[in-house]
Amino acid sequence: GRKGWIMPKLLVVSLLVAVLSVGFSAPARADGGVITGGGSYTLSCCNVTSSKQVGGNTVLDFTFTQDSTGLLSGSCTGVMNPYVIHPDGRYTGQGVTTCTGVTVAGVPGSYTEDYVSSGPKDGSAIYSQGVISGMGGLADLHGTYTLQGSSASGTYTARVHFDP
Repeated sequence: GRKGWIMPKLLVVSLLVAVLSVGFSAPARADGGVITGGGSYTLSCCNVTSSKQVGGNTVLDFTFTQDSTGLLSGSCTGVMNPYVIHPDGRYTGQGVTTCTGVTVAGVPGSYTEDYVSSGPKDGSAIYSQGVISGMGGLADLHGTYTLQGSSASGTYTARVHFDP
């Protein structure tokens, strides 16, 4: 009698725990351990370190700080080198952002973002794509991201994975 009900109840409890732990886990893992997610950012911009005219273009180098929430969470410092304002009113740029004391999918450490960026020179819209490389506690981290918004704030999506 009573022995027969123990195994089915244990099975139900085990399945319930498994379902709940999946439901409350942080970002979803896709194929191959890839984690996809996103969040928001705010930028504090800019400390211009260099400015010159080259063939009708204005070429700037500057530093900035970025705070992010979501999959990539924490504060970062960046260098845009160069930021080129073209005569037609658009800009193109590239740079590196270094993020220390941050978390990625809940794992603490540091990482860098190597990126390219473009948009109108007034900063009303920016579009950036970059490659993420981990350091320290995130040494096995690799990924990509896309950022959209303004020079003040916006959103991003990212795909990251940790090497085994």
